Amino acid sequence: MKQINAEILNLKTKNSSEYLFVKINVRTNEFYCIYIENGESAFERLGNDFSESKERFEILADNEVSSTHLAEVLNDMRNEIFS
Repeated sequence: MKQINAEILNLKTKNSSEYLFVKINVRTNEFYCIYIENGESAFERLGNDFSESKERFEILADNEVSSTHLAEVLNDMRNEIFS
């Protein structure tokens, strides 16, 4: 069985939304995600680098991105980085 664990690194509450910054470890692989709960929920991977992932989390939470638009906004952020 694989070793898997998750740790909540940060939690922000904005209006009626909760934003969780989560670290996931699967064996020796480590990556970071965001979970949004605001009536609906969404969970997306932010990346493997802690600093970049934390920065993305802060931007998303501070701008109160909805769970409905999370994937779309992250896709736009990634496209800007690679443009």
